Amino acid sequence: MLRVAALTDAEYTISAVAEGLEEYYLGHGEAPGVWAGTWAGELGLSGVVGHDDLRALVDGHDPEVGTDLLAGKRGRRDMAFDATFSAPKSVSLLWAFGSPQISSVVVRAHVEAVAQALAFVEGRAAKYGWIAYFELIGRLADAGRIRDQRVGGARNVTPDIDPSFPDEPPVLPLPLPEWAPTASMADEVWLRTGAVHVPAELWSPEEIYGVAGGWLLVEGFLEHKRDGRRVWGFFRTLLLEPADVDPALEMIGGLKYLGNDFFPELPTVRGVFAGEVPWSPRFEVRFEDGDDDTYSRPALRRDWRDEGIGLGQVAVELSTGEGGSPTVLTRSYDVPSFEFAARFGLRQLPGTLDLVGFDGVRASATFRAEEPWRGHLLFVRRDLVADFAGDRRIVRVGWGEREVTVDWSAVPAWVREVHQSHENMWRDIRVFSEP
Repeated sequence: MLRVAALTDAEYTISAVAEGLEEYYLGHGEAPGVWAGTWAGELGLSGVVGHDDLRALVDGHDPEVGTDLLAGKRGRRDMAFDATFSAPKSVSLLWAFGSPQISSVVVRAHVEAVAQALAFVEGRAAKYGWIAYFELIGRLADAGRIRDQRVGGARNVTPDIDPSFPDEPPVLPLPLPEWAPTASMADEVWLRTGAVHVPAELWSPEEIYGVAGGWLLVEGFLEHKRDGRRVWGFFRTLLLEPADVDPALEMIGGLKYLGNDFFPELPTVRGVFAGEVPWSPRFEVRFEDGDDDTYSRPALRRDWRDEGIGLGQVAVELSTGEGGSPTVLTRSYDVPSFEFAARFGLRQLPGTLDLVGFDGVRASATFRAEEPWRGHLLFVRRDLVADFAGDRRIVRVGWGEREVTVDWSAVPAWVREVHQSHENMWRDIRVFSEP
């Protein structure tokens, strides 16, 4: 059984602890507590709870260095909560009158049950508190009794705790390319001429999650490291007007270096809970030149003075991990845009970043890579991308660099030469044609 009481200070809990075994066994006090939970380790607290440490923590200060842990937060009426876990009477009797072996098993079971309950409370209590909070805010807003205050386009509550509790995307179930080989080729030769191949089954897998009909790798980043060699690459999808395809390909082919955002980055969406993808208006990106709250329309440009070749995109970068909370995603991921999802009436598959149609068929799939690779990849069904593109042509680009590990205090001349000439850059440009 769990009993929770609000505390205004630490003295109630401290006074409830027995000062010795005789008091404890005579029922005049409780056994001293022990530190538990994620933040106990963060604050260096372990073992039996000390009175002064508890007082400091309840008052909102780091017990070791005295730092104000609640700086910038509003005052609290309830300083802490006392959670008392009590075993049922039948368990207590089993412990008291059972054999030593049985009593030992009962104690271990009780300790494990408390640990499991604490883990549940620590991981879920905040979730349900935030759900209740936003339920209240929603009802007040519907009644016209609250305004959604914004500062610089952000929401008035920082989403450091995500009530939708998203899971990190799964590891990509497709084979990844061995970009950084261990062959006998010399580092200089490899850095200048090494092959970087993106297999067709990665560019365009026929089936994902049992959904056949063809998929497209539309956005992502991938890095492979091994034995002092590193290859990284970005993947982008550009939607171009037919008349712009040849000029764009000519521009791309004429550049030795494709970095510095020559291929426009995806718009980054912040201040949004993962569960608000893709339906919330907060998730929508607006392109209206000259407005501080919007993005400039993406284009390919040789330099900033160039009017450029306009293009469309199918995704955005979802960034939810700024707060460092265990309830949010640990990194940013690319997901289909608000515009794309609205076009096909897509909704999020609960607990994931993947979108499905009202027919239940998956429309997008987000994955991550694991060692020795690192990165994230977004795949979208081929038929939906083609439909969304309409008369525009779908151009997919992959580009990146080969690198070798060197002593940067004494960089070999040939490494400097390769980087200056951009011979270490690789590219893979594909113009999609509907089969």
